[in-house]
Amino acid sequence: MRSLQDLAGRRATISENKKEELRKEAEQRNNSLELDKDRPMKRKRSMNVNGIMKSVHSKIIQLEKLGVESSILLYNPMDLDKLVHQIGSERGKEFLEAQGVTRSFSQHFAGCP
Repeated sequence: MRSLQDLAGRRATISENKKEELRKEAEQRNNSLELDKDRPMKRKRSMNVNGIMKSVHSKIIQLEKLGVESSILLYNPMDLDKLVHQIGSERGKEFLEAQGVTRSFSQHFAGCP
């Protein structure tokens, strides 16, 4: 095992370019460790969002069976694809699209053209 004095002596012999390279490498490793810490929470959140969206979709289907027309626009800013999701009956979707609501919603939240 190396002592701190050994390491300090070795560090003194390393060029400034090499030191800077090692600093950058250490910083990248630290940043990747931070991302790894957040990954389980993001995965859990994503699973929760997907589960709720499936539940909403099934409720919309139940409403359609009862003759209800509906349309829901959803935007999840943490989605990698940054898409606006639309759930609803065909007539409900057609109404929102004809009124330009879907496009306005997309432009406002997702920056879609």
